[in-house]
Amino acid sequence: MLQFTHDIIRKDGSMRYIEGINRKSKITFPEYIDDYISEDNPVRIIDAFVTSLDMITLGFKNAAPST
Repeated sequence: MLQFTHDIIRKDGSMRYIEGINRKSKITFPEYIDDYISEDNPVRIIDAFVTSLDMITLGFKNAAPST
């Protein structure tokens, strides 16, 4: 913290202007995690397998969507 304080305070005691990030600017990352995964990635097989399972039959109590 002292290092940070030293970095923003000038020798004459005045503070430098710290420029922030515009919170309304768009990000450059994909919007969905799925966008990070290539079409031929093996994780898609696991996802398809898990999606095909009947979780209620397997005994998962909270598998049914809420109404």
